[in-house]
Amino acid sequence: ERPEIKLGKDAENVFEKTETGDPTKDRVLADNQRRIDSIDQVITRRVGLKTMNFYAKGQVLRNETEYAKNYVEQNVTWVGKTHYYNQSVTLDGKNKATVTFCIDESDSTTKHLKTGKLDPKQKSEKSFTFNTVEMERNKNGVWQGTEGSSTLGGQKCAR
Repeated sequence: ERPEIKLGKDAENVFEKTETGDPTKDRVLADNQRRIDSIDQVITRRVGLKTMNFYAKGQVLRNETEYAKNYVEQNVTWVGKTHYYNQSVTLDGKNKATVTFCIDESDSTTKHLKTGKLDPKQKSEKSFTFNTVEMERNKNGVWQGTEGSSTLGGQKCAR
């Protein structure tokens, strides 16, 4: 059973081409998508810390917790659409996988909760990141992010 995840009303993650044709790879991508949404649920609704623990552990969980905490401490959220694309899964046995994907944040922006003010949207090299996440399947069959990296302005991701 997967926990329900709901983002704030003005925030949307758009995942492109989420099916590979391989059932195992599709489950990895689906849990990676839920992992990402669980972070954004905390940022956009201020709920769901336990859900982050469901989809991540180790270095990834520490980084995601710090990332979400920064939004909360700065009293900001994000609004708009964030696009996830060029997703790829490489399986390493039955319980490990590597997911790579691109993020385009040019259609989303920061919202200051105290004032309601939105930062201007910008489309630049900094709007794009290339990401790699190591995933491990736990005893309950959930694929959890364990290690990861991001390259800001990833040339692989420019549209």
